[in-house]
Amino acid sequence: MPGMELTISPWKKTLKWTAWSMLIMACLAIGTIMGWGFKSEVVKSIFINKIFPTSKPAFSDSLTLLVLGCDVQYDENGRKIKGSYGRSDSMLVAKLDFKNKTVEGVSIPRDTRVSHERYGEYRINTFHVLGGTELAEEVVEDLLDVKIDRTVVVNFDAFEEMIDMLDGVEVDVPKRMRYVDQAGGLNIDLQAGFQNLNGDEAMGFVRYRLDSDFKRQDRQKLFLYALKDRVMERKVMIPKLTDHMLKILDDSFTPKELAELIDFSQKVGSKGIKLGMVPVIEGENYVLSVDHANLEDVLIEFGLHDSLPGNTEELAG
Repeated sequence: MPGMELTISPWKKTLKWTAWSMLIMACLAIGTIMGWGFKSEVVKSIFINKIFPTSKPAFSDSLTLLVLGCDVQYDENGRKIKGSYGRSDSMLVAKLDFKNKTVEGVSIPRDTRVSHERYGEYRINTFHVLGGTELAEEVVEDLLDVKIDRTVVVNFDAFEEMIDMLDGVEVDVPKRMRYVDQAGGLNIDLQAGFQNLNGDEAMGFVRYRLDSDFKRQDRQKLFLYALKDRVMERKVMIPKLTDHMLKILDDSFTPKELAELIDFSQKVGSKGIKLGMVPVIEGENYVLSVDHANLEDVLIEFGLHDSLPGNTEELAG
């Protein structure tokens, strides 16, 4: 009515103020996230892909990778030899199935002896020295009868830098580790026990060679779990770390591609990851030969082959 003063109940005032406060806080949070995340080209790509999904992804239904962790060659004065290829210290063939959200594949022990028609017989890690990623890829494709879509060389120096960026990673070193390899630039000197490893020490921990490939792979898994815990403790560094991943992977992926791989990895559950090892027969001096009698079964079990060659009709029936 005219002359009456409109009154608003206290609870309605409170409700309005609460809604306004929540709106302001939401805007501030979004601004903070965007300012934090957009410092990283990879995080920016993830954000854009989520909000504005593109019709054409960077990858098709699947991607088969050959992942190499390689030495660096040094001269007698301890200097890196430019243009040289190091030995592939670790080798993994992994198939990423984007449709079924699975990762399957096998690692190849570095001391496995294989033959090449032009170069003859060597340990498989030597072929990267002889002809770089192209020859390493060719040898692996011939051995496993698998088409490699892309070969990724892990940059060891960038890996060490990432560990130092995190102020080290806490690991329980299972035993005394002492090993020197001048040619490979390794000088490992670790005491047993729980300790914080810097980049150089962490590299020594995952690359120590005075036991079997199998024990080294167990240590690498242990370290990856510890690294994951460290990253979660330092979440504020995730944008910087994600961009550094491009360097660790030797710029094998664009920011958009790495963003899609990170998004894919978040969708893969623990049951969707299945990794094995090429079956081998151990000989003298840790030299290994491929167990061809069981190789095909292993490749089928870990998703790199669909069926036994020549048995397609029988399996279909």
